Amino acid sequence: MEPTPEKNINNEIQPGIITAPFTSEQVEALNFYQQSGVWHPFTCGYPHKGLDFSPTLTAADDGWYCEISGCNYTQNWAHSAMADRKLIEDTKRVFEESAKNAKKLKSF
Repeated sequence: MEPTPEKNINNEIQPGIITAPFTSEQVEALNFYQQSGVWHPFTCGYPHKGLDFSPTLTAADDGWYCEISGCNYTQNWAHSAMADRKLIEDTKRVFEESAKNAKKLKSF
């Protein structure tokens, strides 16, 4: 039996994984996560000729889609923390404050 993102090799549900369909609140938070710059976003798993980067995925209620028109890459799961907008906002704030403090220390 092959493991899937939401199940391990023993076919057990993995903690911390959510699967589509996503709620509207999850979709909003997942897309906020993708744009937040806090962590690396989910990206397309297919090669795209002429691109030197992997396009980011966009969340919808029925899963993730590649942002490149005509690409049929999809994904049906996410880490549950990616759907926690407060966690993302708090982490972003901590990172921004840390960066400001680091700049202050460099000026000494």
